[in-house]
Amino acid sequence: AADISSDLTMIALGGPKRMLRVYSTETGELLFENKKHNDWITAIEFSPDSVLIASGDRSNGLLVWESSTGKEFYNLLGHTGMITDISWRPDSNVVATSSEDNTIRLWEMTNGTEVKRWNAHGGCLALDYTRDGRLVSNGRDAIVRLWNGDGGQLKEFPGQTDLGMEVAFDSESERVLAGDWNGMVRIWNAADGALLNEFNTNPPTIDAVIAATEQSLGGAAGELTQASTQLAALTKALEERKVAAETAASQLTTVTNKAQAVAVEKTNAEKMLAEKKADMQKAEESLKAAIAALEAAKAALEKANADQLAANTTRKAAEDGITVAKTAAEKAAEAEKLLAEEMAKAKAAAEKAAAEAPAKPEEQKAMADYDAAAKAAQAKADAAKAKLERLKALKALPKPAPAAETPAPAAPAAETPAAPATP
Repeated sequence: AADISSDLTMIALGGPKRMLRVYSTETGELLFENKKHNDWITAIEFSPDSVLIASGDRSNGLLVWESSTGKEFYNLLGHTGMITDISWRPDSNVVATSSEDNTIRLWEMTNGTEVKRWNAHGGCLALDYTRDGRLVSNGRDAIVRLWNGDGGQLKEFPGQTDLGMEVAFDSESERVLAGDWNGMVRIWNAADGALLNEFNTNPPTIDAVIAATEQSLGGAAGELTQASTQLAALTKALEERKVAAETAASQLTTVTNKAQAVAVEKTNAEKMLAEKKADMQKAEESLKAAIAALEAAKAALEKANADQLAANTTRKAAEDGITVAKTAAEKAAEAEKLLAEEMAKAKAAAEKAAAEAPAKPEEQKAMADYDAAAKAAQAKADAAKAKLERLKALKALPKPAPAAETPAPAAPAAETPAAPATP
């Protein structure tokens, strides 16, 4: 164990020889030595004001000395295990000690009495006062702890993988530093307990480094071979993926072109659809108009059919009338012929009678009646002939359209003139 005074004028040493020695840093001379410890000295520390020195040994001995004279100041009794570390409070009025007896104890320097103790770590191996009177400690449970001045735990700093051997607190940066049995040093942030850094203080020997390097080289050769194989496979896979990517890109271009063409076709189709819709709307309007026209045409057709039927009826009536008129004309012609014959006979008879003798009064009257009857028959014959001519002209006309004038009713057949009375 060793320590240097805060004014840098003295160095204290202790070890297996159970002897505490203090040297001057200026001249290097031994200032004093004491052999009060019964076992190896395991811990030494000057007070912050450099007035006192505290030392502890493997057999729980704990002493405080005057640094200027080497005289014993206090013999602090209480620990039951090896003293593992010593730390002074910044005002030099209290000294803290840790021990394998699983305790941390605080001693005041007014009369050398123990003022506080608490269990820690299952064996506290290191401790350190902070500037504001808190304590940090490390130990067998591999967990660094921060305490207040009365032994109340404030925070834990886990992460060590073996026994915690050393601990320190940097008040400037509020960092906790600790070292473990494996030589690993770790740094935590005191405010939140976050692990900030870690590094190894026990580097391997050159032979170990060479052996590890050779082993690494052999492994690296195998890894190189494996990596080369994997690289070749990866290169092949990449080439295949490249070809596949190019193919996919080509296909994508083709699909894109098709998609663009389809988009154009879609646009054209939509335009055509709009036009067709407009045409359809027009067609629907035309269809409605056509339906309306059809309905009108249907009505007109029905009317035309009715008119045609009426025309046919009229035509048949006309044809029947023509037939009747023809029959009447024939009868009239026959009657005319008979009348002419009768007139001829009558004239001959009249002439004969006139020649034979002057007519008697009654004969003259008969003659007058015969002459009137002949004139009446002649008038009827002329009327029948005129009517026959009109019927023939009507028959020669084209068939009427829907409607036709209703022909004049047929004249009744001419009556056969009565035979003249026998004179």
